[in-house]
Amino acid sequence: MFNLGEVFAAITWDERRDQALAVAELALWAATSDGVIEPAEVSAIVTKIRALEGYADFTEDEARALLAEFDDYEDDLEVEGRIHEITEQITDPKLRRAAYQLAVVCAANDGVLTDDERDFLEFLRESFALSTEEAARLAGDALA
Repeated sequence: MFNLGEVFAAITWDERRDQALAVAELALWAATSDGVIEPAEVSAIVTKIRALEGYADFTEDEARALLAEFDDYEDDLEVEGRIHEITEQITDPKLRRAAYQLAVVCAANDGVLTDDERDFLEFLRESFALSTEEAARLAGDALA
């Protein structure tokens, strides 16, 4: 059975603490990629983000503040630019894989993967330079 906490516990965080916020933001982008995020989804995602080093006290208010910033992006091109910025901040290959799995879990948090969420995950796969096969394996593990 997939355990997100174990995945992130395997990351050596000493040099990557600055990347944890990028991973958290990416998780929220994944959750909103279908255009809707319910309050219960925010709670569930906050619980998942708390598995990140230094984020054990991450709150729903902090998540909502990040989500509010998403409204500043006016179109898909700006969002894609932001996602590229985030993925460039996450440099460790193990952390990239873990961030991808977290994004899969957050996108599927409401029980369904919509076409928009699948498109987002494909865009993320490309941004992280993951092969199609590796991304499918990571997603399969995350959803198991």
